[in-house]
Amino acid sequence: MNSRQIRELRSKFIRIAMLSICTAMLFIGVTVNITAHVLTRISVDRMLRSLLINAEDLEIREYRSWDGVRISDIFLPQYDRNACYVLNYDENSTLVSIHSNVHGGEDSEDVRACGESLLHSRRSSGQYMNYYFRRAALSDGGTAIALLESSLLISSGLRIIYLTILLGAVGLVITYFLVLHFSDQAIEPEIENAARQKQFITNASHELKTPLAVIRANTEMTELTAGESEWTR
Repeated sequence: MNSRQIRELRSKFIRIAMLSICTAMLFIGVTVNITAHVLTRISVDRMLRSLLINAEDLEIREYRSWDGVRISDIFLPQYDRNACYVLNYDENSTLVSIHSNVHGGEDSEDVRACGESLLHSRRSSGQYMNYYFRRAALSDGGTAIALLESSLLISSGLRIIYLTILLGAVGLVITYFLVLHFSDQAIEPEIENAARQKQFITNASHELKTPLAVIRANTEMTELTAGESEWTR
């Protein structure tokens, strides 16, 4: 195997190695994000159940307004909103009260409209517009709907995705150069051996040409002077 074939084999190895590593990192990234999503939904469901039980104990807090997730939020998150609401309806589907941990939350038209839509929905839990919700029947025949704004959870999920992509890209670049470096060190002795082997064959061929040429000349001279014999055929 000459040096060109060795380098081709090295390039093939690098391609296969990078493809394998990329596949493994993709699998890990997808697994991490799916796991995070599942755990988040479990946590949301617990929070909504707790809201339905402890609606009157909500504490008012100040929140920043949400204007979307930026790349800078990966390392310096600027958003901490986790607003929640509990809407109580009587047996006639009339809104009786709204409990919230946000100043003025009981006057939010968006929350009221969301509650009216969910009151007549067939789903008892899930996500609607910008909220996670859970609906429960009350002992007096009414209905309680717990709403949890999903902006914080969305931003957290996107942050995990951004981090996965960023770390995956950096990891692939670092891995590529490491594989390139170590594979170059690994094949260097083989390339030197191939070069020495080629040089040996060249030298041996050169050294054999002279005695072979002398033997051939002597044989031809013998045939000219003594004629062809069984030794010169």
